[in-house]
Amino acid sequence: PLDVGLAVESPKGLVAPVITDLGSATLDDVVEACTALVESARNDTLRASQLSGGVISISNVGMFGATGLIPIVNPGQSSILGVGASQELFRPDDGGKPVLRHILSLALSCDHRVVDGAGAARFLQSIKTGLESPYKLLRRAGVRTIS
Repeated sequence: PLDVGLAVESPKGLVAPVITDLGSATLDDVVEACTALVESARNDTLRASQLSGGVISISNVGMFGATGLIPIVNPGQSSILGVGASQELFRPDDGGKPVLRHILSLALSCDHRVVDGAGAARFLQSIKTGLESPYKLLRRAGVRTIS
């Protein structure tokens, strides 16, 4: 099973409740599970069983305006994905001319006793590819899109 922790600010500080069985979940299932889990964390109604397990967590500091971070792997997990705030920055195009681009900083920290660094790099590349081609990502998730 694919169990993913979400770093959430709660009345008791930062917690990382876990969404379970995401391997076969639809995009709607994921959104619903995330929304319910974040609401439970913010209302301080999480169960103890929701605070353990998971193989990876996601920490989004973008909501605080931070553009990047180096996340620390949670105990018992093998990795954590850090997400910063989206920025608009000028980057050169193929001809060297400045073009305004949307940039999102992602950082993947892994326990190398469990995760091979090359596999982690490929995983991060697949996230990048999905974010750069959201229609393909949504189609793969079974969402009908308008091209």
